[in-house]
Amino acid sequence: MLPEMRIVASLALQGESLDEIVEHVVRDNLFQCASARSLRERSRDCIARLATLREGDCANDEACDRLVRILAQGSFDQAAQVNLYLLMIRFDLMRSFMIEEIGARIEAMDSSFTKADLGAFLTRFQLEYPGADKWSDETIMRLKGVLSYCLVQVGFLETASSEKLQPVFLDYEVEQAIRDNGDAELLFAFDGSTVM
Repeated sequence: MLPEMRIVASLALQGESLDEIVEHVVRDNLFQCASARSLRERSRDCIARLATLREGDCANDEACDRLVRILAQGSFDQAAQVNLYLLMIRFDLMRSFMIEEIGARIEAMDSSFTKADLGAFLTRFQLEYPGADKWSDETIMRLKGVLSYCLVQVGFLETASSEKLQPVFLDYEVEQAIRDNGDAELLFAFDGSTVM
């Protein structure tokens, strides 16, 4: 949903409230969806992600504003990195996956990452997090797809079927905004290094 996130961030930069953004997206079919219901659902998902910078998880207003601007106006790579950061601060699953699985592999200089590794991570997550043990097989398959897609989008994997992690060079402006927002520990997910 990176293109949709960029649209929502752009509207937020123009001063629209979160409710106004949803209405604007639906009214003008900005996501090119077949139904208004689908537009509403997708726009609300994007809004919830963006709201982490606008409401709950913003420790530094200036840093959060920079992240929204980068998401809306930055390069594709910058926007993908900000989008991944938003997913990490919004969802425990993504945070755990990126730190415990991807960051740890990068730190250990282990570039292998197979479907079995992804399955093993999800099994561990289900054992450790309340409610996750009730996930259906369909939910697990969908999560595998989402996690793989995120790795491809940011550049950690060349394709969803790749089994070799690639280095990702975190954009300096994105890194600084994440640090300034008080989330330096999440940088481990990008490069596997201990944060100073």
